This record gives sequence, C-alpha cells and structure tokens, in this order.
Amino acid sequence: MTKFESLSNTPNPTKTKPLKKVDDVESEIRKLAASLKWTTALRYTRSTTRTRSIIKAEYPLEKRSTCYICEDVLFLYESATLLCGHTHCHSCIRQNYETVIRDPKLYPPRCCEPLELKTTIFVLSTEQLDSFMGVKARSESRKLLNCAYCDKEMADAFTSINQTEAYCVDCKKLTCVTCGKAMHKSICPEGNGVKELIATAEKRGWSPCPKCNRIIEKRDGCNYVYCLCGTYFCYVCGNPVVYPAGTGCQCMSGGRVKVKVSKVLDAAEDEALPLRDGTSYQRILQGHQRESAQKQKFIIQSRKQLATIITKKNKELAVATKITDLREELEALKLVDKQVKETKENKTTSRKEKTSTTTKPKVAENGLQNTNKRKRREPVPRKSRKEGQKTTAPTAKTQSNVKVGERISAKA
Repeated sequence: MTKFESLSNTPNPTKTKPLKKVDDVESEIRKLAASLKWTTALRYTRSTTRTRSIIKAEYPLEKRSTCYICEDVLFLYESATLLCGHTHCHSCIRQNYETVIRDPKLYPPRCCEPLELKTTIFVLSTEQLDSFMGVKARSESRKLLNCAYCDKEMADAFTSINQTEAYCVDCKKLTCVTCGKAMHKSICPEGNGVKELIATAEKRGWSPCPKCNRIIEKRDGCNYVYCLCGTYFCYVCGNPVVYPAGTGCQCMSGGRVKVKVSKVLDAAEDEALPLRDGTSYQRILQGHQRESAQKQKFIIQSRKQLATIITKKNKELAVATKITDLREELEALKLVDKQVKETKENKTTSRKEKTSTTTKPKVAENGLQNTNKRKRREPVPRKSRKEGQKTTAPTAKTQSNVKVGERISAKA
C-alpha cells in the first residue's frame, strides 16, 4: 500500500457528524412542523407554555386513524377525509383512480360522493394524471365523434363542436356532426326531412344561391333573382350576374348549366368556396380554431394546478415522514440517556457504599472493638441538695492535699 492510499483510507475526522442530542432533535421537529403549519392550531387554541409540552409529545396530524376501506391503522397525514366524512388511506384512493382509468364507465371516482380532486389527486403520478385528465374530458363531454379524415376521437371538452360541424385538433379539418362525414357546403343530406326537401327542390326546379347556398323558389317574374345575402344570380343556371337588369348571362345560349341542389350539399373540399350564410370554409375554420385554443388553454391551466398540488403534497408527505423518523430517533436518544443516567446513579451508589464500609471501626477476632482509641468518659449525674449530700469518692486534688498534710505532720 502506498502512502497516498493509506492517507485516502484513513477516516477524515472533520467529516464525521457529531452525535445528536435530545434538544437538537426536538428543535428540528418543531422547525419541520412549523413549515407544515401544524403548530397554528395549537397556537390559537392553547397557551404558549402548554404548547411547547404538547409539541414535544404529539401533533394533531400524528394521531392514528382507521381506513374505511382496508381498515388499516395509520397516521392522519397518510390519509384523506372525503366529502362524505369517511377516511381513506392513500393506497385505497389510488386504486379508486386506477379503476376509473381502466374503465372510464365508472367515472367519477367516488365513495358515497364523488372525490374532490384538490384533496385526493396527489396520489397519482404524472402519467396517471394525464390519463385521468383524458378520461375526465371524455366523460364530461356532451358530444363525442370521430374525425372524418384522421379517425381521431373528438370531445367538446377540449375542441370546438357545435350543432353542425366539429373541429379536429390533429388534422385541422371540419367534420359534419349529423352524418360523421366531411363538412358539407350546406345542410347535411342525412338530416331530418332533408332528403324530402332535396327531392322536392329538384322536382320543382328550385335554385340555390351561389354565395350562401340558400334554396330559393321563384314564384313569378324574370330570372334575375335577388337573395337575402345581397347576391344577384340567374335563376336558370344559378350563377351570379354582374351586369344590371340580369343582362350578360349566357345560360340561354347553352354556355352554362344549372347547378343542382344535391351538389350544393356535397363536401366542401375547396376552402375558398362559399358555404351557408355566405361564410367561407376558412372563416368557419378560424372560428373553431379560436374556440378550441381557449379550451386547450383552460385544460393546460387546470392540469398545471393539479400538478402543483401533487408536487406540494408529496413534499409535505416527505417532511411528515421525516418527522416520524425523528420521533423514533428521539425515543432512542431518550432511552440511551435514561440508561446513561441509571448507570451513573448505580456508580454513585456503589461509591457511597464503599466509602461507608471504609469508615466503619475494625472489629477484633474476639468480637471486641479495637482498644487503641481512648474511651470517652461518661458524665456522672449530679444529685440535688434536697436529697442530701452523700460522701463521694475523693478526687485527685483532695488526695494530693491529704498527702501534703501527712508529710507536714511527719516532719513535725
């Protein structure tokens, strides 16, 4: 092993994290709970002195609840309370949405009442959200039909569909709502009473207006006909007349052929051709495009709002699970502190016992105490004078005085 390898394998003391304390973990829990706004309810309902003790113990969303479907016991932040009052866990809510995505006939997802998207949509992923938005658009649409050109499904929730035609967002073409084919120049031939009208018009020789495609019947007068849209045309050939008083038309000389009513109802393939009410195909198409753009914008905005709700709720769940982990870590630290405290108390008691045994006097083999120490003289109780004075034993001072008197008498 080289010198550099040995240095790289040695642990860096600066990178080692210091051990956490109980107060540090509690302060971290309080900060995370404040970021989730769990403390607002406690602040307004209880005093601050009691709030701190309550915060150390448990927050309201850390209480347990039972799922109405699977009957699992879990935290309140791991569940959602629906409009009907029942509590569902996140997994059961997700299964409810997934069932609707698989079978759109079961839309909307519900318990006793339909689920509220703002409070339950966070259980879905991004792909599931897109699928559910499609199911929601189809289910809430009043009209559904396929495009006559690209065969894509069209719903009035995200595209423009009126009583006569529908706009396809993919191929940007118009489809007849009545028959499902390409858009007609005039009314749909498969409409109610349209076939009878066409047969009557061709039998009686009615002529359609070249601009607005209205079917006009001439009762009397010349062939110079005026339509309500302001167009002058020849009633014989059906073509517009630019000269005054109907002059200039070549229908009498065989130059023009009269347009039949059935041809007016064909598909409007040419975008420049005039359609009903004098409007062109391009103009009708632009109107549908504007309406479809507004609906698409609304769908995108609602989808963004739901996506932000999902991201926000996922972050809150991550913080809540972190608080739960810190709770477990806090309990472990408290247990360690308790064990350390007990060991310290045991050590102090053992030391006291040792010191008490060393300070006790030694006992001899015969059971008597050691006589090296001087015995303490017990005080002699004094008697009162009323009981009478009795002869007491001479003290050392009196004995010395007697001896001195004896010596003096002996010398004499």
